[in-house]
Amino acid sequence: MDIIFIHPDRKLTGMYLQKFRQLNVDSAHDGLNGLRKINLYMPAMVVSDIDLPLLSGLSLLKAVRSHRNLHSIPFLFLSRQPFAEESMRLGANDWIDLGSCTQEQVLCRIRGHFQVNRELSRVFKSHV
Repeated sequence: MDIIFIHPDRKLTGMYLQKFRQLNVDSAHDGLNGLRKINLYMPAMVVSDIDLPLLSGLSLLKAVRSHRNLHSIPFLFLSRQPFAEESMRLGANDWIDLGSCTQEQVLCRIRGHFQVNRELSRVFKSHV
């Protein structure tokens, strides 16, 4: 699994799933289902809203960072909420503000993180 999108806005999630259809992507619309899918698929990246039903984005991030098999997965917040400094202290890799970024800027930032992560994984595997 390449990317799991976790966002309560089904229309927004569907749009990003279409944009990344060349990758192996999945989605969830609440934090608990998102955590279940992260544990099941161990994706290369998680893109999540902070304001999720059932389990908040910050709680989801804490769960991922505290799990020994998941802690290194890049975790990006994609939200209309104001920047949450606590997300960075808890280990988020980026905060993408839907209110100030165009759709193309959002796509570029996600692709950039994904490509960097893929390259780091390749380099790490070649040295092990």
